[in-house]
Amino acid sequence: MKKGILLTVAFAMAGASISIAQPTLDGLTSDSDYVTLGTTANMSYGDWGVRELKGFADATDLYIAITGYPEDNFNNQLIFLGSSDAGGVASGTNLPRVTSGFNPFERWSSAYDFDVSYGFAFNRGGGATDSGLKLVDFTTNPTDKQVGFIHEDIVNFGEYPQDGSVYTTANATYTGIQFASLAATSASDALTSGQGLEIRLPLSSIASTDTSIFSLQTHYISSDGHNYSANVIPEVGTLTNGDTNGDGDENNFPENPIDWTAEAGDQFVTITGGSAVGTWDLY
Repeated sequence: MKKGILLTVAFAMAGASISIAQPTLDGLTSDSDYVTLGTTANMSYGDWGVRELKGFADATDLYIAITGYPEDNFNNQLIFLGSSDAGGVASGTNLPRVTSGFNPFERWSSAYDFDVSYGFAFNRGGGATDSGLKLVDFTTNPTDKQVGFIHEDIVNFGEYPQDGSVYTTANATYTGIQFASLAATSASDALTSGQGLEIRLPLSSIASTDTSIFSLQTHYISSDGHNYSANVIPEVGTLTNGDTNGDGDENNFPENPIDWTAEAGDQFVTITGGSAVGTWDLY
């Protein structure tokens, strides 16, 4: 059952109220309340990675959804999020390497063409419960970041079942952040049936408001953060600084950092807080 944000609407005769439905967190990204922000058909690591990026924003929450799924080898679906109110690492500045634990942010240091406030990494291992989501906060002390783990999936195996169950962070700094994932047999399977990753971010947990403008990019990378694939949303063709090993393969860029400011056009999509355009429930 969908949760609703009640809007008091005065109907003089009917005395009714309207509710804007929020997406249901269950690992299915086919929820009609989402807006599709971008798609890609560029698949670099076999039939795994990201296929669709979706979003929903209302007065209290931002939802991010990825249709697709990672391999069971700890390759990562990365999401980089910028908030116009939260601050972070400025556009054109290489992200600082994160120095806490085994995670892709240890080595990932690309420069984006939007201000980056937060980074997320979702991956899984070979077991049914070996998966989790990590968060890095670039809004404070951005020269020496430590990961704020939403779910520690490298040390504490067996905690998240990938069956659509909702996990709520116990981290008091990011109160209320939740995620759910539903395993797929491939990215194509996910595109057909809607499996993937959903994240709910209370605006208060990411220093944002219902007027914040959010910028997003998602992509698929290797488990250690070294190798970067062309499986990116927004979809890209040939990176001007890609193929750094000279093998002519522009579908799998072997190293970071990438300078996204060198690419033509915007390398991000946007959604505005409070811009919910999903279904409306009339009571």
